[in-house]
Amino acid sequence: MLYGGTGLGKTHLANAIGNHIKATHKDKKVLYVTSERFTNQFIDSVKNGSMGEFSNFYESIDVLI
Repeated sequence: MLYGGTGLGKTHLANAIGNHIKATHKDKKVLYVTSERFTNQFIDSVKNGSMGEFSNFYESIDVLI
C-alpha cells in the first residue's frame, strides 16, 4: 500500500514499479487500478451476481497495483 499526501508521487511510483516489472518480466500481466475502482467493481459484481467474472479477471493478473 502506498500512502501519503497529495502531490508526493505515489501514482508515479506505482506506475514505475509496474513498468519495471513489465520490462524485466515480459510474460507477466500487470494491472494498475485505484482502490476506489477496484472496490466499485467488486460491489457491482456482487450486485449483478457476476462474482465469477470478477474473480476470473483478477486471478488472471500476475501483479495488481
